[in-house]
Amino acid sequence: MHPDPADLDITSFVQKIDPNIQVIKTGSISDLIRSCGVLVTIDISTVTLEAQISEKPVISVSVKNYNIGDDNCSFFKSKSCIRTELQNFEMNFNRLLQDQEFKRETIHRGKKYVDNYLSNKGNASQKLIEFSIKPN
Repeated sequence: MHPDPADLDITSFVQKIDPNIQVIKTGSISDLIRSCGVLVTIDISTVTLEAQISEKPVISVSVKNYNIGDDNCSFFKSKSCIRTELQNFEMNFNRLLQDQEFKRETIHRGKKYVDNYLSNKGNASQKLIEFSIKPN
């Protein structure tokens, strides 16, 4: 869950689906991403990019209409993650678990997105220092 305390607490809803599902409300998102097999996110989130950096396949479940359209959202335009409506979530989730080629393609598109979207990977801190001490 998002760490914002104002967000809706879905714990009881999730526990009704399966009491074995953990709803984690605190902690390091990086540790959670590293330990997951598939990252599921709601709509648009920077967590998608973090998971793609870690080479995890991502499913984004659409629940809100932001009126930006898929063509105006780089995550969705690039097809770097699986975008699904709630009614198709189970099918897409199962496909990622069962179809290794589909999973590899999803991870590959995520890596390609990261490569195109981010600059100075591996040396961003050094570039920031160089920029900040550059004489006017």
